[in-house]
Amino acid sequence: MERVILSDSVIHARDADVVALKLPRADTRMHRCTLIGRAMSELTLDVERLDASDSIVAGRAEVTNTQAGCFRFSACGPGSIVPHPYQSTVLDDATASLSRTFASLRFGDAEYASLAPVVPRALLRGAEQGLEMGAFNNRMLQIKQDCLGIKIDEHLPFGRLPNYLNEN
Repeated sequence: MERVILSDSVIHARDADVVALKLPRADTRMHRCTLIGRAMSELTLDVERLDASDSIVAGRAEVTNTQAGCFRFSACGPGSIVPHPYQSTVLDDATASLSRTFASLRFGDAEYASLAPVVPRALLRGAEQGLEMGAFNNRMLQIKQDCLGIKIDEHLPFGRLPNYLNEN
């Protein structure tokens, strides 16, 4: 059996009838990855065995061997078959469409494949360390925002309210 290891990666299936990651005989390990299909209900991941952590599969995932492997602190589309889900989220097709989940799906944009500000909290804080799931987990934006908020609260004059503006 082949072994495939993915880390800090974005895989986007943009063409019709294309599966983002189709390795039906592979032992696949994903850490901090984002897989994007054509729609939340379409097949995006098809592997034999899967160990996934802090990852997003924006589409349906089908893992053949569900007795081995783990799907921890990750998210997948509705109708997915994943091994031993732990602290994982199922993306509802009605509330989390691709256009609402990602800030941009156009390759080359500065916000390409990063999470939109309106995504559910389960995606923004659902990774193992309380960070966002997916390929941009290592930016640690949530920790930076929390630390900034603590400092502002500490030094802001009484009765004032801060207003945060995010820019890239």
